[in-house]
Amino acid sequence: MARLDGLPLAIELAAARAEAHGALPVLDRIDDRFALLTGGGDRLAPGRQRSLAATMEWSYLLLDEREQQVFRQVSAFPGPFTLERAGRLRRAVNDGDLGADAEQLCLLLDPLLDLFDPPHNQPAGDVFGRAAPGERPGKRFRRPARRRQCAQSRADASATSRTDKECAVVVGNRPKTVDGFALGDLVEIRSAEEILAGLDSRGEHGSLQFMPEMLQYCGRTFRIDKIAGKTCDTVNWSGMREMQNTVHLADVRCDGQAHGGCQAGCFIYWKTSWLKPATGNSAGSGAPGARTLPIAAVTQPEAAPRAACTPQRLAEVAHGGCRPAAEHAEAGETLYSCQATELPRAVGRVIPMRDARQYVNDVRYGNASVWSAVRGILVGAFNQFQDRSLKLPARLRIRGGNRYPFLSGTATKGPVEKLDLQPGEWVRVKSAEEIEKTLNSNYRNRGLYFDREMLRYCGKVVQVRHRVNQIIDEPTGKMITMKTPCVILSNVVCMADFHRSCPRKIYAYWREIWLERVPEPVRTDGFVAAGGVAGNGQ
Repeated sequence: MARLDGLPLAIELAAARAEAHGALPVLDRIDDRFALLTGGGDRLAPGRQRSLAATMEWSYLLLDEREQQVFRQVSAFPGPFTLERAGRLRRAVNDGDLGADAEQLCLLLDPLLDLFDPPHNQPAGDVFGRAAPGERPGKRFRRPARRRQCAQSRADASATSRTDKECAVVVGNRPKTVDGFALGDLVEIRSAEEILAGLDSRGEHGSLQFMPEMLQYCGRTFRIDKIAGKTCDTVNWSGMREMQNTVHLADVRCDGQAHGGCQAGCFIYWKTSWLKPATGNSAGSGAPGARTLPIAAVTQPEAAPRAACTPQRLAEVAHGGCRPAAEHAEAGETLYSCQATELPRAVGRVIPMRDARQYVNDVRYGNASVWSAVRGILVGAFNQFQDRSLKLPARLRIRGGNRYPFLSGTATKGPVEKLDLQPGEWVRVKSAEEIEKTLNSNYRNRGLYFDREMLRYCGKVVQVRHRVNQIIDEPTGKMITMKTPCVILSNVVCMADFHRSCPRKIYAYWREIWLERVPEPVRTDGFVAAGGVAGNGQ
């Protein structure tokens, strides 16, 4: 009952689920309460009483606009949002420690804070942080988990990112900045003219390529999603490499228009010199700002600005214009250049796993939590031991020297299953045990590697984003046409749980044999009733 916050409807729905499926399965999934607590109640009851999600949605709509905004903003704070925390937030604003966004939130909270300001004859500590006798701290203002989860689902990306940053400031963990920018900041991409004027003849700044696909984003506003202080080298596989003054922006990926229709959808790198703080309020991520120069300008000479570099030159570089002619002649085909293929030129030193500064920076930047950083250290150390143990007799190895998380490919020949999945269709990712049967000893199915980062999605219901028929091979620049097409799933990216919190968020490629087609999940008042990752995100 405590984990359901004592809500009668939640208890009733959980009891119905337990009767049908048993108590232990329900207990295992109780934290995914919106997906779990649907149906099972009185079918004659009003719609708002048939699922927990519908109830929370109904109660949210009863709030006025100001209350809804507060509800969304405070959802980013971990744990209860107590009066003490609200007071600390306002004091931080008064001290000038936070920006305009935090001031706006405090204006919304002021009526609540003024209502509970301590009288002159009462010490402030009795209200701001110290509980009354027999009362737990923050009890009166505790936000149950179900309410916080609903608030987070209602919060738009900009509000959540902004409040995450401000929350970190209030509790004394201000995100570390890069060239004045921090995770969650709203930034405007400079105009095409400004950026082109700062590029060299290779279309680069600081050896990082500015691609033609990036022109369409000029003048628009986005949130900083990740600080790219390091990145994994997928060209030479030299390990984790250092990067300087570079970030990733939310939902900004390469569409491959200028690179032969490459369908990899890479997360674009942005130099901080290509950005500036957004002016004024924005409607949200990707809102139009200053004049943009669309990718069509590459084929329209009259639209090209007078600059050190031009859109036409960017297109030439994208098609291998900076590669030696002999290299093209030997290949007999176009050799493309992009941020991914030229990454070794843009990165710095190799960061060894033992370098503790990278983990501290991951947490300070906001790229990773303390727990995920610690887990990365432990997993990395264990896997290094496993690699070295291969030199030991088999009887002395742990799980045969297999890396964690443990996988064991058993197929001698990669089986194939064709579902002809199309964008927008829904699928369920098969279990790890089922997928293992399709992998060889190198964890591949017909050449496609099943990465351990993909295990987190097993059993999830997800939506197909698009099919992948061709991608650029990063080491060579050649366009690869896949003999057996695969698919990319919405919101399914490498979270680097076992790769030292690399911020690249690379899409995972899925063989259709690893998936099974399912009906579209039932939605209740805007909420997906089935568990899993849904929607058309990154």
